[in-house]
Amino acid sequence: MSSFPFSIVNHVRTSPVPRLPVGFTLACLALFLSCGRAEPVTEAERLFTLEVGPLLEKKCVACHGVDPSTGEEKLKGGFDVRSRDRLIAGGDSVSGLLVPGDSEASFLLDVVRWKDPDYEMPPKENDRLDEEQVSALEEWISQGAPWPSEEKQEVVRRLEREQEVTDDGLLVETSGGLGDSWTYRRYDPADIWAFRAVEKYAVPHLDEGPWRDSGNPIDAFVGRGLAEAGLEPAPRAEPVTLLRRLSFDLTGLPPTPERVDSFLAAHRADPESAWIDEVDRLLASPRYGERWGQHWLDVVRYADTAGYSNDWELSNAWRYRDYVIRSFNSDKPWDRFIVEQLAGDELEPENPEMRVATGFFRVGAWEHTAMSPVLESRQLFLDETVSVTGQAFLSTAMKCVKCHDHKFDPIPTRDYYRMYAAFATTQPAEMETDYLAEENRSRFESEREHVEELLAFAEEERDQLDAKRERAAREWYESRDLDYVPYDERKELRDVPKPPRFVGLDFAEQGVLKVREQDARIWERALERFEPLAQAVYNGGDLHQQSRKLRPPDPSKTWRKEMEKSREVPESHILSGGSVYAEGEPVIPGVLSALGLPTATGSEEDPYALPEGMDRRRLELARWIAHPENPLSTRSIVNRVWHYHFGRGIAGNPNNFGATGKKPTHPELLDFLTTRFLEQGWSLKKLHRLILTSETWRMATHHPRREEFSKIDPNNERLWVFEPRPLTAEEMRDSMLAATGELNLEMGGLPIRPEMNREIAFSPRKIQFSLAPAWQPSPTPEERHRRTVYALRIRTLPDPFLQVFHRPGADDSCEIRDTSTVTPQVFSLMNSDKMVQRSIALALRLEAERVSPRARIDRAYRLVFQRAPTEEEANRLARHYEEMVAYHRKVTPEPIEYPTHITRSLVEELSGDAFSYRELLNGHEDFEPDPGPADVAPETRALADIALLLFNANEYLYIY
Repeated sequence: MSSFPFSIVNHVRTSPVPRLPVGFTLACLALFLSCGRAEPVTEAERLFTLEVGPLLEKKCVACHGVDPSTGEEKLKGGFDVRSRDRLIAGGDSVSGLLVPGDSEASFLLDVVRWKDPDYEMPPKENDRLDEEQVSALEEWISQGAPWPSEEKQEVVRRLEREQEVTDDGLLVETSGGLGDSWTYRRYDPADIWAFRAVEKYAVPHLDEGPWRDSGNPIDAFVGRGLAEAGLEPAPRAEPVTLLRRLSFDLTGLPPTPERVDSFLAAHRADPESAWIDEVDRLLASPRYGERWGQHWLDVVRYADTAGYSNDWELSNAWRYRDYVIRSFNSDKPWDRFIVEQLAGDELEPENPEMRVATGFFRVGAWEHTAMSPVLESRQLFLDETVSVTGQAFLSTAMKCVKCHDHKFDPIPTRDYYRMYAAFATTQPAEMETDYLAEENRSRFESEREHVEELLAFAEEERDQLDAKRERAAREWYESRDLDYVPYDERKELRDVPKPPRFVGLDFAEQGVLKVREQDARIWERALERFEPLAQAVYNGGDLHQQSRKLRPPDPSKTWRKEMEKSREVPESHILSGGSVYAEGEPVIPGVLSALGLPTATGSEEDPYALPEGMDRRRLELARWIAHPENPLSTRSIVNRVWHYHFGRGIAGNPNNFGATGKKPTHPELLDFLTTRFLEQGWSLKKLHRLILTSETWRMATHHPRREEFSKIDPNNERLWVFEPRPLTAEEMRDSMLAATGELNLEMGGLPIRPEMNREIAFSPRKIQFSLAPAWQPSPTPEERHRRTVYALRIRTLPDPFLQVFHRPGADDSCEIRDTSTVTPQVFSLMNSDKMVQRSIALALRLEAERVSPRARIDRAYRLVFQRAPTEEEANRLARHYEEMVAYHRKVTPEPIEYPTHITRSLVEELSGDAFSYRELLNGHEDFEPDPGPADVAPETRALADIALLLFNANEYLYIY
């Protein structure tokens, strides 16, 4: 039997074929065998071959037969399950383990049902047999417990292979080379739709209906489905509604009032040309890359820190963020984008941007500390790499396959560990990488001064306490007539006289010294922001590396043994149960076999193999993923683009095309778009253009027959109306800044730090040995008011305002953002400091641009809603404004004070006593706050109340 999986595509029958009844099938088989002078196969023998035998092999043989890790015989309790006679014989203390024909007398059933506490097999709860497995075992015993020969078993298997289709036409064969239990699995073709080749479908012809003359193939596919279901599409949305929808979809920002006027003038002259021109204009905008780059950063779980207990800063992770934005803006072909991220360093070793691109591997959560076993840290990195590669590029969930064959999809554990091996030589490192001319370094000097001041503050107190300790240490040595040994040397000494670690310091000083040592490490690390480093990877053997500073081995500074180890090609194994300490069968690098798509480096014996040497494993894997005949990767990105435009993908789970994911609602359309995407050079912008010029995307969110059609298609799967969506957290913040005129459109560079709720910003946040520094906002409004995609993302300190509006965490790949409405959102929108500041900022802009209250209200509507108010709306708000002016003239707000330091309290770990220390907030010494209520006149505060109302309206918060 081949040890390499067959292509599912070659084993799927696309048309249903009725399966013959088992009795008739066996009768035919018996007749066939009789003619060949062989004994007929009974139903009990079939049951053993297909169910009982594989069950014993999987659950029992390892302890009562042969140890798979050593190949040696292993018979716990004297029980041997490898033959019928041995089962009947029983073990050291039990006979009658198997009584053929008598299931009640067979102690084997009591054992697997856990009836006797001394005999519970398999012994682990999660390995217990389920009821279906126990029933199969019981039925086999009742029928005499036959144990057919290997020849008979092969006949049964061959017959099963020939019967690929059940009564519903749903059986598929695949072979993974992992034994019969895997080889003869069968799959519902609907469950493995994504593993099958992309079909090239002709565009349907619409004879009638409102879209019959559309000319857009999307409308033809969707329109056909609507007609078949007896549905009609919603009318086209109003021009301003569409413009707002388009602008947010492509740039994450609203159109300006001036842009609305310009578009409407062009629309009146030639609606279709005006629309196409606007689509092309926004696709060419630099804001497009910022918006769509954020989508990809969600998928690859981007953040600027490493997470876990230390949450160390990932120096210059922003370079990967900016690479992504540049790639989207330049419409880099998607296949090239895939290869650059997975293997840019192998593709073009001398190109700094290619090294930056491999930041894909580094922007996830990971750490290694002195308390972390090296093997486990390494496994964590590799497991996360396989997982995010599968989800991001292949829309395939891989995590569960590390412990066992996938229960629902055609992915054996062997394939998982072959992909794992593809990354086995990949080492994370902060690589010296020259800055690119297009990279923004404008704030390096001011940011460096900020970090250096905080470092100097920590070092000064650390050095003072260290000096006090060493004075006491000298006295300790002198009193014993011993030579003084400095702390850095004596801390490594063992079994020799030396003073206590904190000699000469009281408990509070001990605690402060540890805090300052940690602070110094944090700010020393932060200085790496200004060095030409990139979060990247290189090819090498396994090395013991710390999470704070990852560097490739340097021959001039590294021990020879470590250098030699860095050149050793690691061996890869299947890890039994996913345990890094349980190496099983060896594997070589490879790809998912179920696609039937060979690699460029495969052979006739192993068509799915990748290079086994130190280099080019990732490059060949990337080329396999980016192959135009790879149905997973090609469908994946097309489905993602559709998802971000419509609020859900054609296949409802963009990260999971497997059996547990939602099936495509329009499979032929998905394949058509995928084919068109490939024909147009993997261009995302051309795909956007096709979608955005369709009538399907331009439908209104209202429908004259909504109630009637909701009964036919309650989930709108046929797309008979456009679904409104809420603004994302980033869109909300950025669009408010755009409305107030504060938005700074500078691109790229060091992350900025917007203001954050002070309770959260100053709250104690644990980091190993100490507390992490408080969040310090960037000093000037110009810096703070850049787009949210450029804001610093600390994994253990999410911005509470963005979080309450469902900005995803960065620990896992985000396929779909939550869009639920929750109560804290109301309080954030009405009462938070952010909303007060933006409302005042909008009021100040209105006062600067318009003279009368009525004109200011009109301008506010144009800036926030992109339309003028109705007469009733304007009159009502004018009256409200006068009432609020009278109110605010009676109120004197308290000015907001910004502290220059805070006092922290901790418990010293050795004594258990509490101590305090001061944390410097030097960012607040020259901090330029946004205007607050105490800084503006009552009339401005009244106008800010109007602004706050508009920012709380559904018309602003939702895209229609």
